[in-house]
Amino acid sequence: MARMARWLCDQGHNVVVVVGELGPGASLFHNSKSLVELGHDFERLKTASPERAASLLRQHDLLRRVDVIVAFSGSALCAGLGIKSAMNPPAVVCAGVWTPGTYCARGIRGMLADPSGVFFRNLLLPSCRLFPSSSIQAQVESAVGRKVPGVVWPLAVDGTRFRCVVRRPIHGLIVSVGRLGDMKTYNLWMPQVVKELKQRGLRVQWHVYGDGPDRKRIEELVSAAGVGQQVRLMGTLDYSRFPEVLASAFAFVGMGTSLIEASFAGVPGIPAIIYSRQPQTYGYFSDLPDYACGDVLDRSMFPVADLLERLLTMTPEQYADAARSTRRHATRFEMDPLMRDFFEMVTRMPHSTGSWWPVWLCRMSRMSIRLYNSDVLRPIRKQLSRQSR
Repeated sequence: MARMARWLCDQGHNVVVVVGELGPGASLFHNSKSLVELGHDFERLKTASPERAASLLRQHDLLRRVDVIVAFSGSALCAGLGIKSAMNPPAVVCAGVWTPGTYCARGIRGMLADPSGVFFRNLLLPSCRLFPSSSIQAQVESAVGRKVPGVVWPLAVDGTRFRCVVRRPIHGLIVSVGRLGDMKTYNLWMPQVVKELKQRGLRVQWHVYGDGPDRKRIEELVSAAGVGQQVRLMGTLDYSRFPEVLASAFAFVGMGTSLIEASFAGVPGIPAIIYSRQPQTYGYFSDLPDYACGDVLDRSMFPVADLLERLLTMTPEQYADAARSTRRHATRFEMDPLMRDFFEMVTRMPHSTGSWWPVWLCRMSRMSIRLYNSDVLRPIRKQLSRQSR
């Protein structure tokens, strides 16, 4: 989101990023005026009438002409439709599946818990649905049990600041960067991979940058594997220091944007699979098809330890070839051509028709959640809990 906003601002476009709460990524925005924190009003936009939405936007000086609204989450899509209802002329709304599982809720219960999937599949036109890869699109279709036409538009990464990294890789230094939690479960099995490589007689170090709810569990797994001397949990990495970290990395294990950025720097990458419980993957990053960078694919898997051992035992010439292949593969994610395609794409997107039902469905969702959590239904909740056991 920050990288897209920066590119558009640099091209002379006016961009406003609307969030509920500022997170650690706020520092990535080089122009603080383009970032607006709505607080509780972000949630209120989901259920606001057009008049109420206009009033909320006016309070934040956001009631202005808007051409395109891009939603980066299910919650953002609901709020974006609320913003659109207040606009005259209306804006184009598009949404992408940037997080696995987004827009996949099914049935009445799922619809009331998270109505964004209904809006994504039934309100947005196909040209306004964005998928970062064809495999992610297939996963959404499998989850909802129907075809969901859309446009494949991959993660766009600014490779210029990583292409110029002067590489002095330290042999055996494996680097991972990302949140310690959620879908990045590879952090839980990497201590075992390090132990296995150590048992094979290979000297390795694993430096992990990031923080999150799994940190304590990772520390316990490191201790249980007996690799405390080989693993260092480095804490949160200042984004400006990422090129410096990549300069010394021999290999990178991760997914998503950080994997692509490491590849631009020429660090051979091993893609970790989302929510993976076993230390296996589909090969090196440069082996993956399409725009996959951590997706679940229908193809053979290999032990991560074997892939790392192969890298560690390469000749200097073989390692240089692997680095070049990695860089070539990363170019498909280059920011400039992809953003130019994106800009042309959104200018051709038709305006979806206005509708009253997103607001009312969001209101029903909120009411059903409050009712379910109320004391009135406590006996029913206990009964359902007993049955689930």
